[in-house]
Amino acid sequence: MVSCCFKKLLYVLVSCFILCSCKKENYPYKIHDFSDGMQSRLKKIEKMQSLPLTDTMPEYYLRTSASKEELVKLMDFEKPIVRVVAYKAIVDRKESDLFNLLLHHLNDTIKLEWWVFDDVQLYTTVSDLMISKVANNYTLTRQQKQILVDSVLLHHSYLEYSNWMIGDITPNAKYYDFIKQRAFITHKRCGNQLIACYALAKFRKAEDVQSLYKTFDVNKSCGYWMFKAIEVFPDKAFFPLLEEYFKNSIVKASRDGNNNGDVVYFARAVAAYKTPRALEILDYLQKNGKGFLLDYNKRNVYKAVLLHDAPLYKNLKDIIGSQIDKESLLRLKIQPLEYDDRFIW
Repeated sequence: MVSCCFKKLLYVLVSCFILCSCKKENYPYKIHDFSDGMQSRLKKIEKMQSLPLTDTMPEYYLRTSASKEELVKLMDFEKPIVRVVAYKAIVDRKESDLFNLLLHHLNDTIKLEWWVFDDVQLYTTVSDLMISKVANNYTLTRQQKQILVDSVLLHHSYLEYSNWMIGDITPNAKYYDFIKQRAFITHKRCGNQLIACYALAKFRKAEDVQSLYKTFDVNKSCGYWMFKAIEVFPDKAFFPLLEEYFKNSIVKASRDGNNNGDVVYFARAVAAYKTPRALEILDYLQKNGKGFLLDYNKRNVYKAVLLHDAPLYKNLKDIIGSQIDKESLLRLKIQPLEYDDRFIW
């Protein structure tokens, strides 16, 4: 009982800290505020035009040789790239207060160029890069993640990470209004809007059906997120969208000997309806395709009917199961979900 009360008190205190933190207007520390040895490394980091994919020697030096006090000061350094590198070092070293430091710097919205892959660069805020670091290192507890999600969605929703968070989280009434507003704001990248639609669909509210349908209809090119949204909220109003996609993309692709990368989530969205027409579409999928594409379709349909099991699908599941080798079949049964289905937040 004491432990539970202590956790609630901690949550309230941290939340108050978030709300009361004043936005930084400047970053006071400059290169002359550090030792001569540190200055030589900082000068090299300052000259970097973008955040590299892998650590450089100056970054390695900060991680292995800088004191904790120096790293904390560097998070208020005048150059944003130094602030990010300092926080990366703090996370890699698993410093005990890395979470509070992150909360205190969520308003660092200067954008940096960084390498996502060897040939892909993006511009992202310092705060987003810091969040990305803790997300990729799996360093936060469940409670810390909840506090961070609350802070980002309720107080720092301008951060790009808010898009990924709302796609991950389970429905919660305190986020509903924010998610609904974002779901119906047109975005130049349809994926950003449809992630919000997917989050809204999880609430399964009849009042949202018409608006969701219109948004899906306008953004058919973002089939991936549309299918994920329909899968969690298989309202009958959305089924014509699946029929249209089936006719214009799936059937045409199979006739041309091609395949569509969204078929895995399309099959799951269709299977969620558990109707005779859904069975017909799934049966077509598992019978059509050339070469390895046919096997790909069969496996995706099999996973779909595993996830959305119904007596209606028993014969289809048995037929496909008899055509897949035992080892692969066992793997599909153990893990019918995709890598993209993992939740970070």
